[in-house]
Amino acid sequence: MWGSGQNDVWVVGAGTTAFRSVDGGKNWTATATYAGAAATRNAIWGSAANNIYVVGTSGTVLNGNGTTFTVL
Repeated sequence: MWGSGQNDVWVVGAGTTAFRSVDGGKNWTATATYAGAAATRNAIWGSAANNIYVVGTSGTVLNGNGTTFTVL
């Protein structure tokens, strides 16, 4: 789990999807984190709402802008 603030929180886990809440955790929206990298997502961190990193099994590292993710 990581968030740039209480109204921008992300979680990851099994599969290729991250979930984002923009209302303090009341509702969550699924966001694909790049289906081409089929590894389970293990952790998420960012330096800002538009600079998010996701790491997964098999050395998968992704970078996202809050909308889309690409493999590094």
